[in-house]
Amino acid sequence: DNLGRADKKSDCGGQERGQEIGSEILDANLLEWSPRRVAQHAADTGAGIVGVSLLLLLTIATWFVAFLHLFTLTLVLRLGISLPYALTVFPIIALVATLPISITGLGTRDAAAVFFFSLVGVASGAAVSWSMLVLVTHSWACVLIGWLLTLRYPAKVETGRQDRL
Repeated sequence: DNLGRADKKSDCGGQERGQEIGSEILDANLLEWSPRRVAQHAADTGAGIVGVSLLLLLTIATWFVAFLHLFTLTLVLRLGISLPYALTVFPIIALVATLPISITGLGTRDAAAVFFFSLVGVASGAAVSWSMLVLVTHSWACVLIGWLLTLRYPAKVETGRQDRL
């Protein structure tokens, strides 16, 4: 298992090493990853406990901001969803939306929202409105931000082929 190990060192500030790690991760069987393998990979690549802790902290912060966004939309639409109920159903709705049976969760997120919101007396039309707002304000906003960043900082793709005269 050569995941995270390289035979040669980089002279260009770690960029080459980062590309090697990225390609190794893409080539690896991601289903074989476990917490122990992630920790071992972090140790092998020099990320250490600080790097892994930072990633965990960033992940928690991202989920917190996403939850605030979803809950704010319920408040704006005056759906009457309680905070504990939202904490329970939003992750389930997000999981259903990621099922690979639709594009950007269209239909699956809507159905899950209608089902879970109807359990607390929210009309199906209001649940679909919430779901559409989630699509527009979250999914498409992320795409727009990513597109703008790509325009500002285009990726430099190397083909690996060097033409010499």
